[in-house]
Amino acid sequence: MKTNLSHAYLTMRNQTYHIVERSLYLAMQSLMTADLTTKNINTLYQISRIIKQRPNASLSDIAEAANFTINTYSKRIQPLIKKGLLDTTKDAADQRIHHLQLTKSGAQQLALYDSLVARLVKKISQSMNVFELLQFIQSLKKVANALSETPLKFPNVFTQTRIIEQAGQALNQIYVKVLERDEKVLSIYFPTLNIRTVRVLIEIYLHSQWGPVTHSDLYGYLGVPKPTLSRIINQHPAYIHKKTDKSDHRVVYLSVKQEWHPGLEAFMEGRLQTYEDTKTAVKKSAFKRILKVYQLLDEVLKDVTQKPPHMHDAKSSL
Repeated sequence: MKTNLSHAYLTMRNQTYHIVERSLYLAMQSLMTADLTTKNINTLYQISRIIKQRPNASLSDIAEAANFTINTYSKRIQPLIKKGLLDTTKDAADQRIHHLQLTKSGAQQLALYDSLVARLVKKISQSMNVFELLQFIQSLKKVANALSETPLKFPNVFTQTRIIEQAGQALNQIYVKVLERDEKVLSIYFPTLNIRTVRVLIEIYLHSQWGPVTHSDLYGYLGVPKPTLSRIINQHPAYIHKKTDKSDHRVVYLSVKQEWHPGLEAFMEGRLQTYEDTKTAVKKSAFKRILKVYQLLDEVLKDVTQKPPHMHDAKSSL
């Protein structure tokens, strides 16, 4: 085990990306009525923004704008079509061309996601003056573009609505690019596992370096529902080793099998590289401001998970 790597990863994650991961997971669990993964909601978000800018964009145009091949993007949209969140229509003049549009349900799901961004920007604006807020948006844009092969074009903003929209675009772009980098590593070492399962493996790997890890410990670290956590652990005996406590058979210690350590280490190294790319994209003061906003995002999500009345109303109306 690489203890220095683990220390560096934990320090980095607690500052930024752990909050991003947890926030998006909690947002979907708390706000979305459809069973959506992070990839689903990000794809839906991308399509919505591209269509808004280019109403007549084809599937090929959207795939190109999102930096995917049309075959890869066609696979990404299939779950959204099956869930009734996205429709495809053939071009009237050329039947080979397909256009995408959000269904009423898809638009409602995205509106819930946008409401989260609006609450976040409101929280941010309460802790910054207008000048600081605009500086923060510029910093987010720089980070988003630093992680992208093809930089996004962000027009100047002058209204609160546009600030909210661009904050959402930038935050979404940052997460999409982090996810894309993750998937490159996962496709090599863990092609059959999803990101949630790998996160469980990483948590076991990290904390087993400093002592035994039990199911209860893992629940406290991850905040994943206990039935979900039990299912992940029980379904992956090829990755997770269990050892029963000799004095109390109700206690089971968990560890990741040795052959999977290189893959987890490669994943953590990739995340650390993304963190460094983020730090070097902006000035030190701007980076501190971004870290502060990640903490604000965490606070907003804690509020969201309490499901205030207007969120219940929005959910029941879908």
